[in-house]
Amino acid sequence: MKHGTVLAVDDVAANRAFLRSLLQPFGYATLTCSGSREALALARQQRPDLILTDMHLGRESGLDLLRSIKTDPILRSIPVALISATSPRKALTPAPVGAVAVLRWDQEPSQLLTQIEGCLRMAYGGMGE
Repeated sequence: MKHGTVLAVDDVAANRAFLRSLLQPFGYATLTCSGSREALALARQQRPDLILTDMHLGRESGLDLLRSIKTDPILRSIPVALISATSPRKALTPAPVGAVAVLRWDQEPSQLLTQIEGCLRMAYGGMGE
């Protein structure tokens, strides 16, 4: 069984529920929250293996959360992947400094799962296999 903990940050409850339903059947513990402040507190408390944050968190930005994580001495070693609804032509490529990847919502769930697992493998050399 696969293992690891993913913190999914999204201001849309349906997106958080989708990520939980995508990851939990494959053995991933999934923590969810809706904003940056809560994400930082939860990450400090739970030390997830990956933080997956939407690019747009209501009035906040996933890029701002990424910067906060990467400048925090306690959290900076945790890999962060961004997820975006932006069209492929407008998607950020390559990933912003500090992010392991930029994923897209507009793909098959199995592809998204494979990409999330790839982020875990890149960051931790084999986790998720």
